[in-house]
Amino acid sequence: MDGKTVTTSGEYRNDWRYGRWEFRDAQGAIVQTMEYRPEPRRTFGFLITTDYGNENGPYRRYFPDGSLEEEGQFISGYYEGRLKRYHRNGKLALEGTLHRDEPVGLWKSYYASGTLYREMHYQDGKLQGALRVYDPDGRLKYSTEYSAGQKIGPDELIQNP
Repeated sequence: MDGKTVTTSGEYRNDWRYGRWEFRDAQGAIVQTMEYRPEPRRTFGFLITTDYGNENGPYRRYFPDGSLEEEGQFISGYYEGRLKRYHRNGKLALEGTLHRDEPVGLWKSYYASGTLYREMHYQDGKLQGALRVYDPDGRLKYSTEYSAGQKIGPDELIQNP
């Protein structure tokens, strides 16, 4: 660092981060933005700082070239709601829903081309139900089943022409 670059900027109110904060790399490019509000607030029994726990609202993380890498939101310091992650080419890489930092429901990941790569279901933060993997042409190539995070199979490897 050159000693002149601001790595974070934002406002404190009553010793808590407040409003929109920007996080920058050593060259000054924005790498992440995040919203903070006083309430609701998550408490950590082991932390002695007020810099965590009141993340409330959208956040965005960026690749070094400034393009969007990930977007989602926090409520009371927890990842909450839709999460989207992108490939460097701007196409969707991953999408799913979080509840209090845990994945829930259907999650999908994609090849850089935009074609579906994998589908998986989560319940209470653990894999539940079918997990399917597709080839770059979109054809199913593998599937199995999970229950409470444990693979119960069977493994099905699909041979496509």
